[in-house]
Amino acid sequence: RKLLSEAPKNKTDPALYHQMLTEAVRCAAESEDYDTLLTACEQYAASFAGVDVVAEKLAALKKAGSRPVAQAISKLLEKGGDPAANLVAGKWFAFSAFRWNDALPMLVLGADADIAKVAQMELDKPANAEERLQVADAWYEVYRKATAKEDKGGMAARAMNWYQQAAKGMQGLAKERVDKRIAELDRV
Repeated sequence: RKLLSEAPKNKTDPALYHQMLTEAVRCAAESEDYDTLLTACEQYAASFAGVDVVAEKLAALKKAGSRPVAQAISKLLEKGGDPAANLVAGKWFAFSAFRWNDALPMLVLGADADIAKVAQMELDKPANAEERLQVADAWYEVYRKATAKEDKGGMAARAMNWYQQAAKGMQGLAKERVDKRIAELDRV
């Protein structure tokens, strides 16, 4: 990440700039930091003529080996419609990278119907407290059903985020219920 953030300061030296970006990609691949890997590939392709960004991403992900997230992202770059790959990559973008704008469309196309439903609810842009509460409740139910420990924390955080948004427009018993859920999820 440091290499990626410092690289633009060296654009006047193309060889150094190139080396910093390629080293950022290599380090990101080794450490499974796919956000940095993809961003560095995009920056590299935007900075040097004749570079195919998809080819760069695929080559970098290949270096990451047989890791499930790398394989899923590669599969989506090659052919986007695979439900299992959308679910794996979507979960990573959501719960690890917190890139929800990237994650939600993948989760909608993913292999888990419950997650796809709540992701679509988010994409539909809930406009009022009641709609936000429905999204929060849906994430809460997905969180309660989840068995993978690495997913549960992200799901709980997302439910809490929506409960906090819904709480602003709630009163009475509904507000109390939301406040209890927020307190419960805060402990997670």
